[in-house]
Amino acid sequence: MIREARLSKNFFGRILTSCQLLTHRHPWWIPLCLAVAIPPTVYYFAVARERGLEVSLTGPSGESLATKLRLSDRSTGGRLLRVTTAPVASAGPTHISHSYTGVVAARRTSNLAAKSTGRVERILVELGSLVKKGQPLIELDHEQLDAQLGVAQANLAAAQARLQELTVGPRRQDIEQARARVAELEANLQLGQANFVRTRELRNSGSISQQEFDQTQFQLNATAAQLRSAEEFLGQLLEGTREEQLAMQRATVQGLEAQVRQVNADLADRSIVAPFDGQVQSRLVDEGVVVATGQQLLTVVEGAPFEIRVGLPSDVVVDLQGSQIDVSLGTSQLNAFLDRMGPTLSESTRTRQVILRLDESSSQQVSIGAAVLVTVMQPVASQGFWVPTRALTVGSRGLWAVYVAVPTSQSPQEYAPQVVERRQVELLRAHGEWSEIRGAISSSDKLIVAGVHRITPGQLVECIDETNVE
Repeated sequence: MIREARLSKNFFGRILTSCQLLTHRHPWWIPLCLAVAIPPTVYYFAVARERGLEVSLTGPSGESLATKLRLSDRSTGGRLLRVTTAPVASAGPTHISHSYTGVVAARRTSNLAAKSTGRVERILVELGSLVKKGQPLIELDHEQLDAQLGVAQANLAAAQARLQELTVGPRRQDIEQARARVAELEANLQLGQANFVRTRELRNSGSISQQEFDQTQFQLNATAAQLRSAEEFLGQLLEGTREEQLAMQRATVQGLEAQVRQVNADLADRSIVAPFDGQVQSRLVDEGVVVATGQQLLTVVEGAPFEIRVGLPSDVVVDLQGSQIDVSLGTSQLNAFLDRMGPTLSESTRTRQVILRLDESSSQQVSIGAAVLVTVMQPVASQGFWVPTRALTVGSRGLWAVYVAVPTSQSPQEYAPQVVERRQVELLRAHGEWSEIRGAISSSDKLIVAGVHRITPGQLVECIDETNVE
C-alpha cells in the first residue's frame, strides 16, 4: 500500500498516504502533539476566566462545545479591574500654553559714526561707561574749521555794519554839506548867466571873438549841469536809503550768517555726543586714527527698562490681547507686559514680531541679548473634545481610538461593572498632555483616561471617577 501511495499521480493522495505512513510507523508523534497543544489552550481559558471574557467553542456544524466563561463577581470572591474614567465633556484644559524663545534687547541702539573725514583727537568714554544725553564721547580735530569760522564771522560783522548804516540813512552834516554845494552852484550859475549876456552883446558889436563867446556859453552849461547833479544828490540824501539797497544788503548779511551756521555745524559734527541716556556697548577706534565719513566709532544702547522681542505665529497674535503672558529666565519669573507688535509677518519665519516691556526690577535681572522663555496661555476654542493624550490608542485606517465604559444591566447594581467599548476618533490637534478629537463619542460618555494598555473591548471593569483619585 505504501508503494502504491508513492507511485500515485494524485498529489493529495500522496500527502494523505504519507500521513498515514507517519502515524503508522511513528505513533509517538501523537502524544507529543497533544503535549504541545494542550498547555496554551488551558492558559488561554484561564486568562479569559480571569479577565471576564466570554469564550465559546463552536464546532463545524455550529453546535456549542463549551459554555461561556464569565468573571466571578464579588459574591464569589472575584475582583474587577479598576480603571480611571472622566466624562468627556469635563475633560480638557481651560487654556493652552505655547512656549517661544525671546531675546532681551534695549529699546534703542545707536551705532555712532563720523559725519566727515578727520583724525580722532580724544575719546572721552570707555567700554561699559554710563553716558547721558548730549554728553561728548569722541572729538575729532577742528583747527581748519576754527579758521573758517573766524573769516565768516568777520565778513558777517562788516555786512551787518553796512546794513545798519543804510538803515539809519545819511547824517545831518552830509545833508548840510550837500545844500551848501547846491547854493554855491546856484550862485555860480547866476554869475555865468550874467557873463553870458554881456559876452553875447560884445560879440554882436564885434568887440570879442566868437571863441570867447563859446567859452562863456560852455562854462554856463557846465555850471548848470553841476547844479542839477548837486540838487539830485541832495534829494537822495533827504529821501534816505532806497528799499532795494536795504534788501540787497540784508541778503548779503543772511548769506554770511548761513556760512557761519554751516561752519558751526561742521564743528559740532567733529564732536560725537550721546543721543540718549545709556551705556557704551562697543568702542571701535582709538586716538590718532583717521576715520572716513560714515565709519562706525561707538555703539550706545539705552538703559533700563529693557524689552523682549519674540516672533509669534499669526494665529497666536490674533488672540494675544486676551491671553496671559508669562516670561521666565531659568527659575526666575520676570514681569513683562505687551507693548507693541510689528505690522507684517516675516517672509522667512512667517511670524510676527511682538515687543514685551520689562519693568525696572525685572530689567535688573537680565542682560541684553539673553534668551528668555515666553509662555502664552490662550483660552481653548474647541472644535471637538479634549482628552488626555495617554487615553489615545492607535486605530485603523489612519485613525485613532479611545476606550469608553458603558453600563450593563446584567451586572448587579451595587457593584455597577461596566463594559469596555472601543470608539474610532479623528485627531484634530495634539498639544502636550492633551489632544483634541472628534468622532463616535458624546459628551455623556465615560472616557477611560488611564491604563488603556491593560484593557480590551468587551472586558468588564470597575470605574473610578478621576476626581476621586488621590
